Amino acid sequence: MQRELSEQSMAWPDKTMSLIRQRQLEACEERLATLPAFGLFQGCTDENAEELWRITYDAQEQLFSPRMHTQKELEELVTARLPVELLLMPIHEYELLGRMMLTPNNTELMDWRECAPAESLVRRLLCTVETGGDGAIFLRLAPEMSDAIYRIASDPMHIMMRAKVSSFYLTVMSALNVYGAMWADEAEAYLRTAVLTGTAADNRVSVQRMLRTAFDYVYAADGRMVLLHPGAADPEAMLPFLCSVDLKDFAVESEEDDIPQMLISDAERSAAVTMAGMLEDALRPDLSVWMATEDLRVMAKQGVSLENMREVLASQLEQQPTALMVSALQLMRAQTPSWICLPQNRKLVQ
Repeated sequence: MQRELSEQSMAWPDKTMSLIRQRQLEACEERLATLPAFGLFQGCTDENAEELWRITYDAQEQLFSPRMHTQKELEELVTARLPVELLLMPIHEYELLGRMMLTPNNTELMDWRECAPAESLVRRLLCTVETGGDGAIFLRLAPEMSDAIYRIASDPMHIMMRAKVSSFYLTVMSALNVYGAMWADEAEAYLRTAVLTGTAADNRVSVQRMLRTAFDYVYAADGRMVLLHPGAADPEAMLPFLCSVDLKDFAVESEEDDIPQMLISDAERSAAVTMAGMLEDALRPDLSVWMATEDLRVMAKQGVSLENMREVLASQLEQQPTALMVSALQLMRAQTPSWICLPQNRKLVQ
């Protein structure tokens, strides 16, 4: 998901990872309300096919299309690319699609975190979206798409390759936990040479689409895409410090691997567990222990001062932080290594 603004000017309680994500997904929810109520197999005709085309990833990627499209052309396009589209679909989007297969005519989004995957599925022309009078959001999957998706998703080769793509996602997230940001073309090269084979590896448009839908990103001044850790509060400050990342050093070989071990170091995990124990039963009702702990851990990754981390901690609690909480916060800051792609003083904000 492209970052549309920097959080640099905000106070730290307003630019934690959870609030960055919340603002992104609120924007997604607003965009969902503007998408057409008809779909490729659900009311699309030659007269309105161009309206549907304009919301697609294809239209965004091509920027300019010299001719009008028909319903049949859109149907053929979606059908032809569906095997690669499903293979390279981000994890959360694929999971939502799987839930839609169970209730194709009326799948209600469970919470706002599903807004981004839902928007992406609509832009792939795989389903339609409808907002109820009470604000509930529903997705509908046409039977034609459901049948085609089932045939592809049940193929043993697809299942095997999907596991590799999911492992690739975790590999990149492991690297971003250490670096904070990386060049997208390095991730693209690794995906095309070390993960994919055949048609999928050769389909650069679909590979790049996978990166844009699976990860946060910005563009550098020279136009190169940069993948971001979802909690990066000031991407612009990190761009001058980008360096080469060898994803082989972070490779997650299987979804069954010890994923926490891959994504977080022993020292980080120990400090995070200690902090989580201090937050138990002390947080505001709208926060979870995991969310609050991750916000603080990612702040430590960005080299944020103890004073600013304490300010965020206080904003998470119903009462003022205790001395034990502050000690746990100091431990977290001391044991959590900063991202490599930071200014040389390893602090984005003092």
